[in-house]
Amino acid sequence: VDVHVNNKSYGADYKDDNIKDRDSYNKIINPIEEDPHHYFQYMENGDIAPQADLSKIEKDKAEYTIEKFNLNHPYLRKRRSDIIKQLNSFSDNNFGCDIIKEALRAYGFLSVIEFYTETY
Repeated sequence: VDVHVNNKSYGADYKDDNIKDRDSYNKIINPIEEDPHHYFQYMENGDIAPQADLSKIEKDKAEYTIEKFNLNHPYLRKRRSDIIKQLNSFSDNNFGCDIIKEALRAYGFLSVIEFYTETY
C-alpha cells in the first residue's frame, strides 16, 4: 500500500489544514482560472520554483501556492525528479513528444511532463 495516498503532509489536504479564510484562498493559484504553467518551472532535482519572468505579485502568488500545498515535500520532489530523469532519457534517445507523453502518462505529474516536452 502506498503510504502517500491521502497523505496530509502535502497537496490539497495539507492546504485545507493550513488555510482557513477566504483571503488566503484568494492568494493561491486557481488552476481553473489561471494556467499553472505560467507560474511554475520544474527543476532537475524535482523542486518547483516560480518562473523567472513573473511580476512581484505573480511571484508572491506562486511562492504562496508552493508553500500552502507543500509542493516541495521530499516525496513529491523525488517523484518529479524520477520523471524528469525518464524524460531526459527518452529525449536523449530522440523519442518524440507524443511518445514521451504517452509512455509517462501513468506516472501522473502531467504538468512536469508538459513543461519538459514543450522545450524538446
